[in-house]
Amino acid sequence: MKVKRPRRKQTITKLDLWFNAYTNPANEKTFLNKTGAAKAARYKASSENAFNVIGYQNFIKLQNKIAKWAKDICLSDARLQIKLNDLLDAKETKFFQKDGIITDRANVEALETQRRTLDMAFKLRGSYAPDRLEHTGKDGGPIRTEINDLTDEELLAIASGKRNNA
Repeated sequence: MKVKRPRRKQTITKLDLWFNAYTNPANEKTFLNKTGAAKAARYKASSENAFNVIGYQNFIKLQNKIAKWAKDICLSDARLQIKLNDLLDAKETKFFQKDGIITDRANVEALETQRRTLDMAFKLRGSYAPDRLEHTGKDGGPIRTEINDLTDEELLAIASGKRNNA
């Protein structure tokens, strides 16, 4: 007779929530949006910049998983390159009218489609860095600097830009 073991409760981490939000095409606020995914995963952050940093750090941690996900949904590098080339050559027809009557039309570059294509490709590859990376000291406090051990001459050299870094 087999003894049934109780099922372990699967814990879902914030990193899992972030990944699910980042890869959910149904949510335009989080899909391939590092910052939006950080907000959706309910990270606690004091500013928009902090959400940017959290999203970027999560992206770095999960780069391999994201690359596998992209390939699994048929976005291999080769297929993506072919699709990119097609979309970068996109055209659209512009119609010109006068008094409600079409007088002319022209086939032109679909610049907005091309721009969005490039933006999505760069996002997917992780080519964008966060807008600003904030550095903090111990426990999130300010960065401490110790200048008390410097002589007056060394301080003057630093202030004048002539410090010898040897």
